[in-house]
Amino acid sequence: MEIDEFDVPERRRKRVSTGIESLDFALRGGIPETSMVSVVSDPRFSIDSLLFRFASVRRTYYVSVTRDPKYISLEMDEELRRNVKFIDLYSHYYSDEFFEDDERVLLTMENEIKRLRSAEREANIIFENFSFFLNFNLPEKYIWRLLRKIYEICKERCMIAYLHLVKNDESGQKIAHIAELSDVVIEIELETTATGYIYRLSIPKMRGGALIGDFMKLYVTESGKLEVDTTRDIV
Repeated sequence: MEIDEFDVPERRRKRVSTGIESLDFALRGGIPETSMVSVVSDPRFSIDSLLFRFASVRRTYYVSVTRDPKYISLEMDEELRRNVKFIDLYSHYYSDEFFEDDERVLLTMENEIKRLRSAEREANIIFENFSFFLNFNLPEKYIWRLLRKIYEICKERCMIAYLHLVKNDESGQKIAHIAELSDVVIEIELETTATGYIYRLSIPKMRGGALIGDFMKLYVTESGKLEVDTTRDIV
């Protein structure tokens, strides 16, 4: 489901729904098309609940690196499975032929992007854990080359790429560099309270749109879907 954009004086760009109506409203329609989006989260957050919402709105290529796609698909409803086509790097990385061969797996991903570049438009690409690539035993220029290819396919083929990055002390500087290149940055933090935990979402960066610097609460409905409380009253 694509949403017509609101008037943005500095730039008119079509918006694509996040799959969360309340978040779309706060963003004045959704994520600007052609964006590369960094989704930076606490490692304890169940990121699939958010990535599945992004995938629900249109054709999505879901890059699996930490789990077998057959197990990820079990958590999807039938409608979502129809939207999603997996790019299975997990099986490559742990196969007898490729076993932990960082360079070959990276080249496989680049070839997938090349294939999509010639055959697909107006789709999402979701990396369920882009931090996987940051841990490769390769020169950093290889990772930046992959990022450049992702950025270019977004611009040239009207795609949106969501790169999930796990926040930790070791990768902090690399994540900062990726956030600098990204068009949109979504951050999810965990707050410990006297009664439990609260996950908070903010969007401190958005090229061509209104950012959300205030924190908003994430919660799960009775039906099991992730929603966003846009009242922004979290202290």
